Amino acid sequence: MNNRTFKIPKIERYHLPENYPTEAAMKSWGHNKYSYLPDIWEMEYCSYRLLGRMTEQQLLARYHGIVRNMPSYTAPERDIVPIISYQSSWYWYRKEHLTRLEFALRGFSQPELQNIVPLDQNSEVVPNGTTVLYRYGKREYMQQMVEEGRIRFSPAEAYEGDDNNDARRDDERRKHSFTPGEYLTITSEDGRPIPILCDMQRTVTGAEYSLVCFSSVWDERLFDEFKADTCVIIHAPEEFLKRIGDAGMSVYPGWYYHHNPVQYFDPYEQRKNEYFDASMSKDFSYAYQNEYRTLWSRLHAGPVDGYQFVDIGPAHDIMRMYDRDKQPILIS
Repeated sequence: MNNRTFKIPKIERYHLPENYPTEAAMKSWGHNKYSYLPDIWEMEYCSYRLLGRMTEQQLLARYHGIVRNMPSYTAPERDIVPIISYQSSWYWYRKEHLTRLEFALRGFSQPELQNIVPLDQNSEVVPNGTTVLYRYGKREYMQQMVEEGRIRFSPAEAYEGDDNNDARRDDERRKHSFTPGEYLTITSEDGRPIPILCDMQRTVTGAEYSLVCFSSVWDERLFDEFKADTCVIIHAPEEFLKRIGDAGMSVYPGWYYHHNPVQYFDPYEQRKNEYFDASMSKDFSYAYQNEYRTLWSRLHAGPVDGYQFVDIGPAHDIMRMYDRDKQPILIS
């Protein structure tokens, strides 16, 4: 698309942060302050409309997913994170802006700007891990986790079913990304171009695995998202995760044990050489969950079917239960 003859539609803009990453941080990604200007975002987008073939329903779902994440990621302390990272305020303002621009380019009515109020999540996240873990759930199961140390692992396939709500439903064994079809060329054996009517989908998959999910933030929204009335706060995650690894070896013999913060990616816009896998990466629409997961991966070991319990023993020394007002729940 030639921007010299194409008029970019005007759209309403959020009030953007006044602070930027350091020049050194921007330079490390090949950026400068122009990379943080909406006019530049729009020019770049109109020359490569990465959302151009999404259906209106898909585009609207993408927009709502972005807005749902913005209260978690648009705090002042995130303004200095480079725009390339989903941990950056700028990342979400740009994603929101360009998704709404695509509505305007199609002549559709644009979603209204929302009043984004940064959440006080009481987060204790460090850059590559966490010092506290949170597990949201029903009180009877959370009490069982504290009193008995009983941890239920679910096979990845269990999250595909319609019995899961939007916060839980995901294709855990397969992760997808897309390249706009209009910018691709496919030819037949004799060199004739073949029309491309949709986006090219790339899918990565991996070994069978079972998992249990935690969060690295306190966020009251997650009580509703996970239909929870209780949160267990794990104050010694390294010890907790070690106990799971020790106890789980007899439940998942020969399986590979792993735990890590989930890495979130935009399925329609990946960084150059960005790596994502089936077990430790998720669509960026889930980023507000700040998930930390622990899993057992089958690789070349024998099968272990269905849900399994890993019992680490009473865990009062490393975890406590709280209600949604963050009041301690005493176990009689």
